[in-house]
Amino acid sequence: MVYVIAKQASVKSGIKSKSKSLKDSRKSLPTPGEYFNRAERLNGRVAMIGYPAAVATEIVTNDSLLTQLNDVGVPLAVATAAIVTVGSLVKSEEQAQDSDIFTPYAELINGRFAMFGLGALIFTELTTGSTLF
Repeated sequence: MVYVIAKQASVKSGIKSKSKSLKDSRKSLPTPGEYFNRAERLNGRVAMIGYPAAVATEIVTNDSLLTQLNDVGVPLAVATAAIVTVGSLVKSEEQAQDSDIFTPYAELINGRFAMFGLGALIFTELTTGSTLF
């Protein structure tokens, strides 16, 4: 009863309800599913650059991934992640949607495999104590 009276008084006085503005602000926020999808794509893109670079450097220098990161790799890894993130934020009008090979689904799967490979490389080097390649 009190709520109805307060609602009528706010309508008569021209005071807008805060619930509508709160609902409008919620529309602009990503849902948890959208947020995790974006995060997975960004992490996958960084891993697709980092995994081949780590393996190639390990083959050439015979240093493990953790040794590479300890020497000079952390600033380079942070810079690469920042560049990929900024590049991912730029909206392109012409994206490769008409291609049969470069699809968003293929990018997602390749990113997942790269993240898994990077994790497996770290795990293997930690458990064996030596380089994999």
